[in-house]
Amino acid sequence: AEDLDTLLLYIESENAADAYYIDSVIIKGMGLDTATGGSIEQDLPALSDVYADYFTIGAAVEPEQLNKPESELLKKHYNVIVAENVMKPVSIQPQEGNFNWAGADQIVKFARENSMEVRYHTLVWHQQCSDWFFLDEDGKDMTQETDLAKRAANKELLLKRLEQHITAIVERYKDQVKYWDVVNEVIDPAEHDGMRRSKWYQISGTDYIETAFRTARRVGGPDIKLYINDFSTTDPTKRDLLYNFVKELLEKGVPIDGVGHQAHVDVEAPSVAALSASIELFAGLGLDNQLTEMDVSVYTNDQTSYQTVPQELIVRQGHRYRELFAGLKELKDYISNVTFWGIADNHSWLHNRPIPRRDAPFAFDQEFKAKPAYWGMVDAEKLPILTQKLNVFMGKKTIDGVEETAWKTAPWIRMAMGDQQARFKVAWDQRLIYVFVDVPDTTVDKGDQIAVFIDQNNDKTATVQKDDRQIVLARNGKRARGATYRVQEYDGGYRLEASISTQEFSFDQEIGFDLRITDAAREREPVVISWNDLTHSQNRDTSKYAILQLKREMKLIEALPGTPLIDAEYDPIWVQAKTITTETVVQGTAQATALVRTLWDEDYLYVWADVTDPLLNKDGTEPHEQDSMEFFIDENNARNITYEADDAQYRVNFDNLQTFGSNGPDDRFQSATRITADGYIVEAAIPFKTIKGEAGVVIGFDTQINDADASGRRQNVVTWYDPIGNDYRDTSYFGCLLLSGGNEAE
Repeated sequence: AEDLDTLLLYIESENAADAYYIDSVIIKGMGLDTATGGSIEQDLPALSDVYADYFTIGAAVEPEQLNKPESELLKKHYNVIVAENVMKPVSIQPQEGNFNWAGADQIVKFARENSMEVRYHTLVWHQQCSDWFFLDEDGKDMTQETDLAKRAANKELLLKRLEQHITAIVERYKDQVKYWDVVNEVIDPAEHDGMRRSKWYQISGTDYIETAFRTARRVGGPDIKLYINDFSTTDPTKRDLLYNFVKELLEKGVPIDGVGHQAHVDVEAPSVAALSASIELFAGLGLDNQLTEMDVSVYTNDQTSYQTVPQELIVRQGHRYRELFAGLKELKDYISNVTFWGIADNHSWLHNRPIPRRDAPFAFDQEFKAKPAYWGMVDAEKLPILTQKLNVFMGKKTIDGVEETAWKTAPWIRMAMGDQQARFKVAWDQRLIYVFVDVPDTTVDKGDQIAVFIDQNNDKTATVQKDDRQIVLARNGKRARGATYRVQEYDGGYRLEASISTQEFSFDQEIGFDLRITDAAREREPVVISWNDLTHSQNRDTSKYAILQLKREMKLIEALPGTPLIDAEYDPIWVQAKTITTETVVQGTAQATALVRTLWDEDYLYVWADVTDPLLNKDGTEPHEQDSMEFFIDENNARNITYEADDAQYRVNFDNLQTFGSNGPDDRFQSATRITADGYIVEAAIPFKTIKGEAGVVIGFDTQINDADASGRRQNVVTWYDPIGNDYRDTSYFGCLLLSGGNEAE
């Protein structure tokens, strides 16, 4: 190992109002950057060659990596390079007038010697920026100045320093650096105008952004490309704030060439559709798009931890890479570059963030060997079969071929092969597996059938074992041993409902499962589609089955029809409404609880929340840190792991401040609040976006309490249903709400 010459320790509090000091810091190695080399796989197609007709492929580096074995991987697969840290303001100019060019020069030299393009990251950022920028002539913090004349002088001084900083950098590198992240992370959806309240903004408003772009263009000339860079650009609220701000700057003549989407994603979220929508939106302004800091974390929450990432997650990640890059290739006219925030898994900012754990976000492992992620980018046919997992919920079913309310709480799972499609649902009881299958098939043929495969101990063997069940359910209703089923024909296809006898199962057990459908049309070869095992070898091999995760019964509450007045007063109309209680602790304890009632009409879902919380606080800088209620809606109850257009998150604090998560805001949303002796009331009208309220409809629904302590920190999170706190991004853990056709509340 090389000796450590310099260590920069950066510490930040999530709460800007905190006062703190650091003492007795101990730094221990965590086994990171452990790859010792070995030869890279020279026979692999280079990523930069594979994507030559689409966009360039880049990687972020630290200077010391250029002298390590991973540099060979870098040279083979990437044709763009960016500094992970050494080009940020605090590294380049730690003291006023004292420039540290060493690391940046090394990266630029490496790029020149290896015919690589260079991205500069970043000229302006609110983090990793030296304090001297924000000190006045007397060494005082400019943000604390109250005298208007002095504030004006401070603004002028700050912009002068910024101009000098950018001038020196761009003058030095304008002939070597093609792409420039001029400003980074200036948007904050929590602010009423969408602008991050950084020291830059507090002192100069948005003038620092204009100054940065204009200075870079003046010094660098017309050939360099200037970008505004940010994270979470797939979030509709943040995306639209950034779009409107960029549009405003362009109308003022500010020279912006493109938008940088950081693209720190994971194996589940965000959706490709959300990423595509953001890229297409900015392309509509005539701007280029680049994915500037891409990595695909294997984690979807802040609790799970691995020191060795399971292979099934690595395979899952490979399929995620496949869908991401298939989508990006479709947008090649709008994208010029995709840069990863690292070369290989041996080095990533995601390691031990936010808890001690190992991540594996890239196409190459820590020994520089190609992972399934690589093949997801290069040749999807070489990907291992993905073992899909499905949460299925307990509950008895009546076998009649009709989709009763109990089935409506489960989402349809789609399966397809070419033009042939089908969909199904699954449920369970202690000794039964239920399936409900919908098969579009216009011709009734003798061989039409649905085969159900169950591996009761989920041992995934290459041969069939005694515990494995294989049941063939014929469209013609022929008796099947160990199963009861009914077929209902409809114009264009059929539906089949079945219960299959099994051994006794228990909560949270995992079992192997697959479904295979045969369309035996007489005029052609039978068409076979399978859900998980695309080789259709389920009869002899259980290793390619999917996994059912057996969960407790889905929570379902009825909402009566009725239209209340939104004024936080308890109208008689609420008396008959069904009540639910927030009692699922996600974080902390249930010190704050809520009784929640719901009503509906054609246009709105109405919610009444009576919150017990004796200590009310809204000092937190982030809305979710404040005492507040959140409401989550999934109008089609698809229970996806990412938000779709029909999904939404609404938040109201005890002082009636409205904030929104994904797919917000919505001007039709209404709310009123009232402080009570032991807490507060929230009454809200949540607009239906993609449906009309109708009796018999089941939607996904959850509600959450955010409970802050006296310091303004969120200490407790309690929901009605979601046990892991992922409602803000994942609808699969919502409960269900039935729009009842019962007597209208009066």
